[in-house]
Amino acid sequence: MRCYRHIAWKPHRTSQPNIRFMRRFDLHNRLAADQFFFDARGTGFRVRTGAYCCWIVLALVICNALGAGVRAEGAGTDLGWILAGSSFVDSPQAASNDLAFVENSTSGIATTEGELPSGDAATIPVPPYLKPPEEIPQPLLDSHDRDLTITEQVGELTKRLDALEKSRIAQEDATRTIIRQSFAERASNITDTVTFGGTLETLTFWQSDFQNNSESDIVLDTAELDFDIQMNTWSSASLYIEYFQGDDFLFPTSEGDAVGVDRFVVRRGIITIGNVEKYPFYITTGRDFVPFGISTGDPVTDVLTITDPLTVEVFQTQEDFVMFGFELPTPPPPAPVSPYSVPPIAPRPMLFNPLVRSVASSVWPYCGPYEKPKKPVATPSKSQAPFVGAIYFYNGNTLRGVNDSNRIEQMGGRLGYRTKGALSNGRLPWNIECDVDANSSVFDSNFLQFEYRHFLDQIGFVPGMAAHVRSSVGPYGLVVEWNSAIGQAQFIDDAGNPVAITPSAWQVALNYQFDWNPTVETIGAQGTYLAIGYSESQDLAGVTRIIDPATPAPERVGFVPERRFSIGIGEWVLEGMRVAFEYSHAIDYQVTQGGTGNSADAFLMQWTYEW
Repeated sequence: MRCYRHIAWKPHRTSQPNIRFMRRFDLHNRLAADQFFFDARGTGFRVRTGAYCCWIVLALVICNALGAGVRAEGAGTDLGWILAGSSFVDSPQAASNDLAFVENSTSGIATTEGELPSGDAATIPVPPYLKPPEEIPQPLLDSHDRDLTITEQVGELTKRLDALEKSRIAQEDATRTIIRQSFAERASNITDTVTFGGTLETLTFWQSDFQNNSESDIVLDTAELDFDIQMNTWSSASLYIEYFQGDDFLFPTSEGDAVGVDRFVVRRGIITIGNVEKYPFYITTGRDFVPFGISTGDPVTDVLTITDPLTVEVFQTQEDFVMFGFELPTPPPPAPVSPYSVPPIAPRPMLFNPLVRSVASSVWPYCGPYEKPKKPVATPSKSQAPFVGAIYFYNGNTLRGVNDSNRIEQMGGRLGYRTKGALSNGRLPWNIECDVDANSSVFDSNFLQFEYRHFLDQIGFVPGMAAHVRSSVGPYGLVVEWNSAIGQAQFIDDAGNPVAITPSAWQVALNYQFDWNPTVETIGAQGTYLAIGYSESQDLAGVTRIIDPATPAPERVGFVPERRFSIGIGEWVLEGMRVAFEYSHAIDYQVTQGGTGNSADAFLMQWTYEW
């Protein structure tokens, strides 16, 4: 029970200073707290009733006497209850009643029969709430220094608040970092099993052809959406959807003409069963580019030049197939990342990014707040099996004859070796990859089967082989490739001319990475790079075909330049964004070989956005 009794003397309005004296008893916290309030309305004071003070003093004296010489018997005579039950009233009659109440309450206190209270044994224990602490805590700080002033205490409190605020901010930053790292680990995953990616490329160009005609345009060169799916560790799937312009295939209309229709096609749709990190053999089935030459169909990683070399342009082959492959021996699992491992350092953009930033800053000084680059994280070094091989089967468009049935007859294979190491005490890493490929019909390639589709029943199966070497030493990258038919294709064109050709092409490419460091794994995948390429073709001067028999105008089809030279520079100006400039020079076959003997030039600029 908590009881408050207030005694207030109302000041009489005189010329003397008035004083209001108030005493409050809080039996649970403090014995007494005195507060004085001065009223400047007068210069004197008087006590309304002086007897109140006398009764209060008398009651306190009696209580102290009882507490010092009497031992309470039972829980009903608690001294705290006596004090809490005592009343401080505003009249002498009420004070008399309070005093009688105290006397009646103490009448029940008695000693044990035959004994008199004496010493500490007869002392009534004082409740803890009536014992005020010897040291009252500081009102603001729990400081051991009791000599601090209020101003100093406020300063200390301000420091504590600042420290709390900083720790709170640090905690929020840590939470944001954890969330950001969680999303970074998820990367572009749609779910835990599906990873989403893609590529967008626009091409701005001016070019001339072998007929001395020139043109310029801005086109959407690549639009691709990639979905990689992995439900478990022993199987995976990929679905890549690619945009195609309608100018490569014309559809007839009711108006009697033909128009091109833009469309989306499946560039890759494969299912793989196996895990070469645990078991050397695997099976892949679906649609993709079969392993013949360096081409994988990737618009970014196959070559660094904007213009494809003649080997890729002529011999890349996309089919629906089933493939059985191996990678031997199975590599050991990657070692855990050491806390002392050096994270990879990305090469910096050296040309376009600094130039554009300088010009933009001079035009408008403020370019927004500075964005901190992402902190690189060390990744485990994965081992790879040195020996690889595969054999695949598909049903192509080439036939053994006019009456050949539609069945699976084409096949191909690959054998390869790859390894890597380091020179100069690990400061100059190098790697090399060598592959030899074979195919039962090179005229199933995208270019040859489309350009020579009118003569495929005459050509039949023409086997081919390919070999290439990819290597890098420090900041230099080298690609050497040779693709060729190993049999002769014989047919008669629409002009009645007998044709016997053995298509082939070769290329050599040299790449250089600026701002290179030993942690760079792939040349041209980051920073600024220089790319130079040279390629040649053979027996691809073209043949004569009559498209419309109603208007028998012969057209030259199935030709590519005899030689092509390209040089360009590219830079990943921002994360995932590349800009590249290139000059390309092409030379046609001689007139005696079926060409024009002229040359053509092209200037190209390409924007790439990859995620």
